[in-house]
Amino acid sequence: MIQDLVGKPVYVIPYLENLNLSEEDGLGVERRLNKEFKLEPREIKTSRGDNNDGGDYTKIIVVVIAYPHIAIADDIRPVEADSRFLVEWRREKIPLPYPHTSTVILPGSRLTRSDLHWLTQETKWGDFLREHLRAGGNILGICGGYQMLGMAVEDLQGFEGKPGITNGLKLLPIHTVMGSPNCKLVRPRCATLIVSEPLKQGIAVQGFELHCGRSSVMDGNGFVSVENPSPSLIFE
Repeated sequence: MIQDLVGKPVYVIPYLENLNLSEEDGLGVERRLNKEFKLEPREIKTSRGDNNDGGDYTKIIVVVIAYPHIAIADDIRPVEADSRFLVEWRREKIPLPYPHTSTVILPGSRLTRSDLHWLTQETKWGDFLREHLRAGGNILGICGGYQMLGMAVEDLQGFEGKPGITNGLKLLPIHTVMGSPNCKLVRPRCATLIVSEPLKQGIAVQGFELHCGRSSVMDGNGFVSVENPSPSLIFE
């Protein structure tokens, strides 16, 4: 019938479950947050999953902070798909720090300085992150979340809003200067993640670089050694 109406061949793709296809950026976050106020503190034996005393195994609790302009939420899907982890998406309800929470993820952001202000000035998340880190917990920053962990995010040209500088969480010795969103740098990267000093032993990693602007290590000592960068693709 449809083919008769449009005059073109019509093909049907069957619905297949469990494909785990990527969602459009930003979609699915509110759905995940629907569970936020149903979350309760758990009695846990360990949140790192490193039981060596014969006790019951407990999943590793990972908290994702869903700030108002969260982006690239799809980066968390591999963690959600791993049965070792229990992923909790939170915005208003701050959890208990380590050991109740093992790892906190700061994902990407469409408006980094605005979400950084929300994180540190409008909520208690900044205090929680420092307490969590002092207690021995892990924090992972992705893209804009990584920039928030630094000393400051600078946008004097007003690419993301009102020009200015926003103080970061000051957990990493980096300083970020925003660049024009009309010019994106994209390239694959191979690197070594430094895990042991002073022998510079590390873990080989592969990924890609995608950003506007630049984050610079202030003391000159980074924790990633980049090897043979591939040619850049610049989109203007």
